[in-house]
Amino acid sequence: MVNHLTAGDFQSAIEGLKAALQASIDPLLIQVSTLFLGFSYLADGQYQEALSLSQEVMGFSDKYGSEAVGTPALSYMGYALAATGDLDRGLGLVKRAEEIFLKTNRRCCYATVQLFYAQLYLQIVDGGGPKSFSFMVKNIRSLVKLVPGAARKAEEHFNKAIELAGEIGMRSILGQAHLGLGLLHKAKGRTEKARENISTAIAILEAIEAGGFLKQAREALKALG
Repeated sequence: MVNHLTAGDFQSAIEGLKAALQASIDPLLIQVSTLFLGFSYLADGQYQEALSLSQEVMGFSDKYGSEAVGTPALSYMGYALAATGDLDRGLGLVKRAEEIFLKTNRRCCYATVQLFYAQLYLQIVDGGGPKSFSFMVKNIRSLVKLVPGAARKAEEHFNKAIELAGEIGMRSILGQAHLGLGLLHKAKGRTEKARENISTAIAILEAIEAGGFLKQAREALKALG
């Protein structure tokens, strides 16, 4: 089930985790499954479901002191809020989670945060994300901070994610970060660098049979010509 998530097959991850939840009786295991189900919904773009599950896991953490699941849930609540347009609040929650991950040396979670930041800046560079006037007004404070130097910041965070993921062997994050860096180079017209990073991503994702992310990488490479 988690393998489906790291491979980019989010629907299979969701189905498997739902089944695991129905079969689970241990309270902590239930929360772990709920945590990963929320991540799967988030990755699949089902943000309201992700928000609901993050609140459930954080409620459990607050009651029983289980930060092992509570802090990751805090981070993906932030991701979901940012994705749905509430950048100020979302980024605030991600920053809180990032500080905890750094303090407690949870390098895998810290690497994931770096990938989130990098992908957020990449969206600004290539024009992705919502552009409605209400979105911009609501998030003007965050946008003022984010837009200047977005390409440079995206590259810094992608490289940080690559460094951390390489050190601890998180090959799914490593592959995604190389893919994202390649897309950033493509957006900036740096075709050879884009081809180099996307090809590296393909090699990594092939090795771990990450079908969903591998498909994205192959399509990106093909688009380069």
